[in-house]
Amino acid sequence: MTKRKGIAILLTTVVMILLATVMSNRVHSQEAANANFIAGYKYTHISTATNTLIKSSSGVIHTVVVNVAGTSVTVNDASAANCTGGTTIAAITTGTGTFTYDTLTGNGICIITVGAADVTVSSR
Repeated sequence: MTKRKGIAILLTTVVMILLATVMSNRVHSQEAANANFIAGYKYTHISTATNTLIKSSSGVIHTVVVNVAGTSVTVNDASAANCTGGTTIAAITTGTGTFTYDTLTGNGICIITVGAADVTVSSR
């Protein structure tokens, strides 16, 4: 083997090792970023006819589960404890069921329940 070929092989090997190291570190960096993310949603159970401020800042409304027929639920993007001053995201009056929204709110999450309330809201 000539001296030139030996240097070329050496440089190629060094480049491959550096590339493998860089790519390996990127995977670990992504794993670390994922470890800091808290998966899932927090739930709030509402068992009375009332206004419930779930979150006073922007958040995500995932689902509203109406467990008892005769419950009316209004979901508002509001930060006030009495649920005023915001925008209505949904009005549920159709009986029981799971209603999925996956909606980002700008102000907060406030729920108004009327009737025989038995509602579970998942959010973050």
